[in-house]
Amino acid sequence: MKTHFIIFCFFLLLGSFLCLHSQGSAGDKATYESRYIVDMPTAGVITKDTFSLFGNIFKNGGVLIDLTAAPFENFNMGISFSSTNFIGDGSPSFQNLPGVTLRLRILNETLYFPAILLGLSTQGRDEWLENSKRFETLSPGIFIAISKSFRWILGSFAIHGGLGYSFEGNKNPNFWLGFEHSVGNISSINIEFNANLDEENGFIKKNRGTLNSSFRFSFVKGLTFEIQIKDLLESSKITKGFNRVISIEFIKSF
Repeated sequence: MKTHFIIFCFFLLLGSFLCLHSQGSAGDKATYESRYIVDMPTAGVITKDTFSLFGNIFKNGGVLIDLTAAPFENFNMGISFSSTNFIGDGSPSFQNLPGVTLRLRILNETLYFPAILLGLSTQGRDEWLENSKRFETLSPGIFIAISKSFRWILGSFAIHGGLGYSFEGNKNPNFWLGFEHSVGNISSINIEFNANLDEENGFIKKNRGTLNSSFRFSFVKGLTFEIQIKDLLESSKITKGFNRVISIEFIKSF
């Protein structure tokens, strides 16, 4: 736990002292919107005529690749795939079907109203559990997400929330909440609470919700790097201690 805290503080301080301007989706001068708090979606979208390539490296040699494009204003469509044991020895295990993501923002954020987005995402996070035919972290499914940003003396601050119905788990609606705060011009810190109401009888996760955190920084055009420290409440029954994940996001115009 001390090691995780030291690593997190190191990157927090790094972002505080760098005076560059963000060219990705992190920091007070971010060029692009955040589309995920940590694992769960926000009301953010990439802009028309751009695409994003997202990579996620997680435990047990796991890799997630996501390709998303924005052919129209406020509409994103994407496809993704993941594998456990992709890095390292042994036979990799692939999820059964590619994940599909559709995002339609029906209301843009204004001074007094939040952004509202309707979406579909069948891509879960962390390991694909072949025996259970599900992801360790269930996909959002059909969802609605709401985001509102603010500015104050310490930088930019955003609150996110969502309600979803996953096609996995116990078929109960689920909700999530979170926030992000800029740390200087090129970095941000994110905190997320996933209620896990769609967990099936506490089979994979204990019925007390999952708390995740991440630190993002961006100082190369179109690139955002992210370090996630997940499951701070240690709710997972198949993971020992915190879960450490590294992510890279690249966004570019067509």
